[in-house]
Amino acid sequence: MNCYKHISIIYYLCAKFFFLAVCLLTAASEFAYSQQQAAQIFQSQSIQSALLHAEDKLLQTLDEIDYNSTRHPGHTNPVTGNWDTDYMGRDQWTSGFFSGSL
Repeated sequence: MNCYKHISIIYYLCAKFFFLAVCLLTAASEFAYSQQQAAQIFQSQSIQSALLHAEDKLLQTLDEIDYNSTRHPGHTNPVTGNWDTDYMGRDQWTSGFFSGSL
């Protein structure tokens, strides 16, 4: 009887190990599939279009501030849509956003 106890414990442990291995392999394959999907989405036209639009806006901003490195645009005028020149100093809390986007 003692021998059967050990065999049943071994079978139980093997079944647990097999179950965990299947779970890990399934999770790994799902992760790899999601990584492939993310790569495909990034390469899509909509992402490229958004990046080109952002580049265009950054170049327009550089033109508007005359490529002056001491100006840090952070707020637009709600009426005109142009950068608000009163808030372009380095002491503004948004001063690093524009340079960070470049």
